[in-house]
Amino acid sequence: MAFALFVVQQAWRGSGGNCQCRAEAHPHGAVRCASQLVWGSRGKDMDDGWEAGHKKTSGADSLSNCEIQCLTCHQAAR
Repeated sequence: MAFALFVVQQAWRGSGGNCQCRAEAHPHGAVRCASQLVWGSRGKDMDDGWEAGHKKTSGADSLSNCEIQCLTCHQAAR
């Protein structure tokens, strides 16, 4: 499953350019990760790299199921 570009753009605007991950199993615990990210670094292995991820893995490719994740959180969610 992959998000349409317009969904990613809307999720990005809603994120304020920060990781939105709240997974308790990640190093940031139950609080939002909030790593600062850069739009042009999507998919790049950089400190400010990020990807659009699913909140629920079995959910739809919709805005309500999309969150912006730093690469550390995105890889940990797999």
